[in-house]
Amino acid sequence: MEKVSILMPIYNVEKYLSECIDSVLAQTYKNFELIMVDDGSPDNCGKIIDEYANIDDRIVAIHQKNCGVDFARNNAIEHANGKYIAFIDSDDTYETEFIEKLVYAIEHDKSDMAVCSFIPFGVDNLPKFKIISKGIIDGCTGMKFALGYNSVNGYVWNKMFKREIIEREHIRFEKGYLACEDILFTGNYMFFCEKISILDDALYHYRQVKFGANRVRYSGVKFDNKWMSSFKMTKYFRNQYKNSEVDLACNLHDVREASIVLRSIVSSNYKGKESRELQKIIRKYAFRFIMDKNSSYYQKISVLLTFISPKLEYKVWKFLNKV
Repeated sequence: MEKVSILMPIYNVEKYLSECIDSVLAQTYKNFELIMVDDGSPDNCGKIIDEYANIDDRIVAIHQKNCGVDFARNNAIEHANGKYIAFIDSDDTYETEFIEKLVYAIEHDKSDMAVCSFIPFGVDNLPKFKIISKGIIDGCTGMKFALGYNSVNGYVWNKMFKREIIEREHIRFEKGYLACEDILFTGNYMFFCEKISILDDALYHYRQVKFGANRVRYSGVKFDNKWMSSFKMTKYFRNQYKNSEVDLACNLHDVREASIVLRSIVSSNYKGKESRELQKIIRKYAFRFIMDKNSSYYQKISVLLTFISPKLEYKVWKFLNKV
């Protein structure tokens, strides 16, 4: 039984932290280490992880000054000793067979990565996504799915990675991509994958909070330019993969994200150049997005309304979400 390193960045989540840690300790697969990095959390998180580390020798508690989730995850990678690496966000939880099933998939299929589905929970109007069927795919197909709104997605926490590939290719979380750290890491890794195992089991619970980052951006507060890093990310992947399917996925991702970011711009009454740049993306790719069979009906309506008027799309979104 190979060792798995579970990496958990932690900041200001004392309300949920014990539940998260307990879900790891309850795993049916027992040969793991849990590396928890307290990113200078101002609450009791540091104390909580020290207490757990004192009662279970599989737990490593690391404390650092506040440097952000990317630095915390990279710090955890440097301390990892397992053959495989998985991630968990400190307000989420695993199903008890998360590790067991992902490790089995990698070893049985002789693949480079395993991916499971996930369950959003915690608020009303939960996001919906397409479930990708169980199977084995290549890295380019994985990247295409990672750019979509489906059960693969670009998140790192519903995946199992090989530490050998991460170290050989020196894959780390990078600065300068403030809204898409996960997908950049995932895409860089998938570039080196020959085989990826897809599980349709929902083994990860993804907590949604009322004032989470993706919800706050429509709250009328000042527009945050960090959301524009998403378009920098797709440019990066076009240059890296040089693959027609990945190019198309980047285009579809751009138009979907442009519609969402324009909603944020409208909600904050921002008048900067970004609005014009995003409307150019909408005009360029909207028709292709609307014709795409894998895009949801709701997303197509959103893009169509944005094409007509970003203000109209925002008003409809507010009505439907009772904001």
